[in-house]
Amino acid sequence: MWQDDKFNADKVLVIFGSNIRKARIKNNLSLVALAELANYDRTCLSKLEDGKQNIEFITSVKLAKVLNVSYPALFSRNFMEQDPKSGENFSGGFQEDDYLLVFIENFQRYLQKLDKLQMYVYFETGVSESMVSRIVNRKNRNPTLRTLYAMAFAVYGDMYNLFSRISEEERQ
Repeated sequence: MWQDDKFNADKVLVIFGSNIRKARIKNNLSLVALAELANYDRTCLSKLEDGKQNIEFITSVKLAKVLNVSYPALFSRNFMEQDPKSGENFSGGFQEDDYLLVFIENFQRYLQKLDKLQMYVYFETGVSESMVSRIVNRKNRNPTLRTLYAMAFAVYGDMYNLFSRISEEERQ
């Protein structure tokens, strides 16, 4: 992601919400049915799908699991499109992983490449250094997607890549 515009946390919510809606419809689930399966308020789910509801990390992973879609793919504008290389659907299936740990590791790599400190996130987005520190040190295991997006934005990363495992070759 090239950072040529101002930080706007709602961008990630619009993409995520739209992808949740696409996956729900693909799975032939009503809003009520998905809300029940995910144990999430129907009104909040409706707002989430419209990009108007922030959501906590754990709940977002739970939605991916219930919908059986790739968690990182929920942050992609290419969600549910066919991969030109493999011919497979980009949304994939859900795979268990410690996505927050993956995000933290990738975030720290990006910060290191930029030669920036965690306080840089505050200057770029307004998210407090202490909040970033609590997430990185795993004291906050359930941040909101807005907060994680702020961290991604500050390091010029996109959420899909930050939630995806990176092979040793890709790191070079």
